[in-house]
Amino acid sequence: MSDHAADQITARQRFLARSLTHNKAGTTMNKTLKTALVPALLLSAALSLAGCSTTTPPSANHTPVANFTFMPAALTVSTTNTSSDADAGDTLMYDWDWGDGSPHASAASPSHTYTAAATYPLTLKTTDNHGASNTKTVNVTVTAPVAGAPTILSVSPTNASLGNVDSTSMVVTFSEPMDTISTQAAYNSASVGIRQAFGEVTYSWSPDHKVLTIIPNTPLNYAIAPAAANNYTYYISTAAKSAAGVFLASQYNTSFKTYVKHLNEVHYSDFSKDAGISGGFLAGIYTVTPPALSMTIGDDALNSTQAAYLTFDLSSLPASVQPANMLAADLKVTPSAAPIGAPYTTLNIGPKMLTVQGLVYGNSVDITELLPMNELASNLNGTIMNADVLGEVKTDWINRAAQSNLSQYQLRFAQITASAFLANQAYIFSGDPLNTTNRPKLTLTYLADN
Repeated sequence: MSDHAADQITARQRFLARSLTHNKAGTTMNKTLKTALVPALLLSAALSLAGCSTTTPPSANHTPVANFTFMPAALTVSTTNTSSDADAGDTLMYDWDWGDGSPHASAASPSHTYTAAATYPLTLKTTDNHGASNTKTVNVTVTAPVAGAPTILSVSPTNASLGNVDSTSMVVTFSEPMDTISTQAAYNSASVGIRQAFGEVTYSWSPDHKVLTIIPNTPLNYAIAPAAANNYTYYISTAAKSAAGVFLASQYNTSFKTYVKHLNEVHYSDFSKDAGISGGFLAGIYTVTPPALSMTIGDDALNSTQAAYLTFDLSSLPASVQPANMLAADLKVTPSAAPIGAPYTTLNIGPKMLTVQGLVYGNSVDITELLPMNELASNLNGTIMNADVLGEVKTDWINRAAQSNLSQYQLRFAQITASAFLANQAYIFSGDPLNTTNRPKLTLTYLADN
């Protein structure tokens, strides 16, 4: 509050005090004066104090600027949106009015094909997330295609397609036989790996010159998850002409994406479904042991056979994964203690030692699971403790609906028992979550759309 405002309040207070003191006799007039002036004094002081404070108004929202460029080709017009907004973080929405009564478009940079040659008012309305908007209108003149002008009937991969392999070639099919030299020169791309200007592609034509195949000279790239898929774009411009010398009716723009590679993705065994069997297999007497920190494989002094069972849940894999695009699957177990006896040399059958076998046992195991199953690997020897199980994982993925997305395995020695009264046992860590570094794991590499 300024000194001047304070002096004014003090003066008013002295005036009112003298008036009230002078009429202290209590006349009706002075009572009325006191009743009326005291609130006035307080109001005046409040107004003066309010006048001393300052506030900073909120910054004003800036109106976005609608702007775009366009390129007509016969009856088709392609747009490039260059709208802007001075407010950082604002979201822009677009409304395109083609001027021919057709439905509006809301994409950032759409294309539109008119039904008749004419000049049309093309309007873009750009609106920010605060409701402020701006428009720009230009006249667009489109012309009817030249009679006999070639068009592009199809492309492969299809526009905006996902999940293309690294050996993909681009195939463009024309309506007319094409002049090969001008058409190849009309191909252009800024995507590394398919750039004509850098000599990254080779061309091949069908005998009738209607089908152009554009072949990358080196494999295309896969993005490595979690990165987004690599996008490849290219276009055939209207510089392409038919064998009869007529230019392409309109430029053709297209794009496609390659697969995303999920590299060395680890899946740990499901401890709740880990199990073991121990018992006299030949006599049909056995017990199922619940999962524990360590699992025993081999035979004991009473010739009871022991096997371990592991379960891996595949439900986290993207649904777009195809069995053919599963590239690697490695099952690895880790010894939890030194063996008792010599299981790797007494329970072997020739080179077969600790075997990994594929099976389906669901949520529990029984004696039937101790029989030989689909043997996947038998090279686990106490030092090398991993097995290639790609074939089994592919089969399990194909049958995932019936198998509840489970991939299950039995670990047992090739020979069920050895000498009587001699224990030969190996020990591996189970899927107990406490085993943060030693749990059995299934490591997968595969291709998916994203």
